[in-house]
Amino acid sequence: MKAARPIHEWQDNAACKGKTALFFPEPGKNENRTARAKKICRTCPVYEDCLAHVTYNIERFGIWAGMNVKERSKHRAKLGIKLSSVPNGYRTKWESGCRCHICVTEYGE
Repeated sequence: MKAARPIHEWQDNAACKGKTALFFPEPGKNENRTARAKKICRTCPVYEDCLAHVTYNIERFGIWAGMNVKERSKHRAKLGIKLSSVPNGYRTKWESGCRCHICVTEYGE
């Protein structure tokens, strides 16, 4: 898996851009929308960036990298990654050895 880049560097190229209702359906409803969103993810030009993002950051809602929140949690567990509830998980990334520019700016010495 590629290293996580700041979201602002890749999100504008995401296939989900402008499709908020499709990618953030109401809980328990719109299974058809969820399936359509996941299908779009499979062909997204920034899928790998999105996957890296949700692997190391907590996104509590929506479809990201073709996964809902429970699937993302299972994905991290399978990789042995535990995230704290720190916004965006960056503190956890720093503690795990990440030295991306965001972590260095926030937590560097």
